[in-house]
Amino acid sequence: MSEIWIIGDNHFSHNNILKYTSRTQFMSKGELKKYNKAMEELDDDKRRVKIDKIKISDSSTNKMNEFMIKWWNNIVNDGDVVIHLGDFYLGSKTERIKFRERLNGTIILILGSHDGSKWRIAKDGFIVSPKPLIMDNWIFTHKPMEIVPDGKWNCHGHIHEKKTEGRRINLSVEQTDYKPVNIKELEKWK
Repeated sequence: MSEIWIIGDNHFSHNNILKYTSRTQFMSKGELKKYNKAMEELDDDKRRVKIDKIKISDSSTNKMNEFMIKWWNNIVNDGDVVIHLGDFYLGSKTERIKFRERLNGTIILILGSHDGSKWRIAKDGFIVSPKPLIMDNWIFTHKPMEIVPDGKWNCHGHIHEKKTEGRRINLSVEQTDYKPVNIKELEKWK
């Protein structure tokens, strides 16, 4: 029997996501040293300037990509469905298709900030949901909803390592240890 999984904000092949969401475990020693030095800056604007200047290597990004692909495929089977909460990938269409082909399961992609046109994405092997997806008492979106209807819970991404309050559950990869979450386990996240 197939399972339903949820994950968001992989940002496959997005070099800068490593430094802007503190994915430091994938950085090279040199990148990590520069990042830690920048984080010592007390002034937010100066810290941001220093972080902006850090160049993240393709090698570090590939390490992140391979880690997430491994976890995904260790958990998700070919017959399963994955509800992706947006920001799947950043890069060329050819590369996006290669990532899609390497991942198990049927992916329903709720369009995120970096996903582009629903028509383009649908051609790349995704089922596209440009609007919130509702299943039972769960509402799946990219951004957290401002107002969650009574009796419902909003599962979202977009805000990466930040926490949400109320009836919202952030399922960005930074919250899920880079692994998809089974829909049966969502009750534990409340």
